Amino acid sequence: METLHTLALVLHIAAGFTALLMGTAIMFLRKGGPVHRKAGRIFFVSLIAVSFSAFTLSLIRPNPFLFMIGAFTLYQGLSGYRSVKYRMEHTGLWDILITLLGAVNAVAMCLSGQVVLMVFGGISAYLVYGDIRLYALTLRNLPVPRMKWLQRHIGHMIGSYIATITAFLVVNFSSSSLGMFVWFAPTVMLVPLIFVWTRRYAGGRKLVTAA
Repeated sequence: METLHTLALVLHIAAGFTALLMGTAIMFLRKGGPVHRKAGRIFFVSLIAVSFSAFTLSLIRPNPFLFMIGAFTLYQGLSGYRSVKYRMEHTGLWDILITLLGAVNAVAMCLSGQVVLMVFGGISAYLVYGDIRLYALTLRNLPVPRMKWLQRHIGHMIGSYIATITAFLVVNFSSSSLGMFVWFAPTVMLVPLIFVWTRRYAGGRKLVTAA
C-alpha cells in the first residue's frame, strides 16, 4: 500500500506541475490555434491524472479535502473537454453522469465547513445549474445559443485551472499568515477573465437547433 501511495504521489505531483505549466501557457496562447489545441489536450490529460491520483491518495490516507478538490477538477475538466469536442450537439449519458458528479460533490463541499471547499461548492453548484438549463434544451431538441458550447468550455476549463492553482497554494502555503488571501487570489483574479473571454470569443447570440 505504501508503494501505491508513493507512485500516486509522484504521478500527482508530475501531473499537477504539467497542468499548471500548460494551463498558464494557454492563458497567453492564441486561442483556437494548433498550439492552443495541443496544449489543451496535454492540460486535459494532466487534469485527469491529477484527479485520479488525488482519489487514490485520499483513499489510502483519508483526506476529504483532496478527494473533493479532485472531483471538482474532474467534473470541470471533463465538462470543458466534451463541450469543445462535441459542441453540445447532443446530451448523452456521459454528460449527465459528469454533471451528477458535479452536483453531488457541490453538496458535499458546501456541507464540509471548510471555507475554500464551500466557495468551490458554490461555484460548482452554479455550473451544475447551467448544465441542467442546457440539457433541458438539448434533450428536447430546442434552440440553444450558437456559441454556448464555447462559453461552457471557457468557464469549465478556467475553473479547473483555478482549482489546480488553489490546490497547489493550499498545500504549499497552509501555514502562511496570508493563507486565506493567497488561496482565494486565483479565484478573484481569474473568474472575471471567464466573463471577459466569454464575451470576446463566444458573444454570438444567433440560435441553432440542437441535434
